[in-house]
Amino acid sequence: MHRSKIFFDELKVPFEGFNVLDDYQMREAIKDYTDWPTLPQIFIKGNFIGGADILQELNESGELKKLLA
Repeated sequence: MHRSKIFFDELKVPFEGFNVLDDYQMREAIKDYTDWPTLPQIFIKGNFIGGADILQELNESGELKKLLA
């Protein structure tokens, strides 16, 4: 289980994932789309947020809960 899922589970927010590691074209396309070179990439309400490190920072500051409200 990826640590990003843990944050969503703790906040009781539905979470949907897509394994881009299984799809080379999708993996490269998502990195091009966001101009973000690393994975995972987190989107909330259709907006690119960043990687798991950004999600952790948002969770620690309380901003993640606000974004998900």
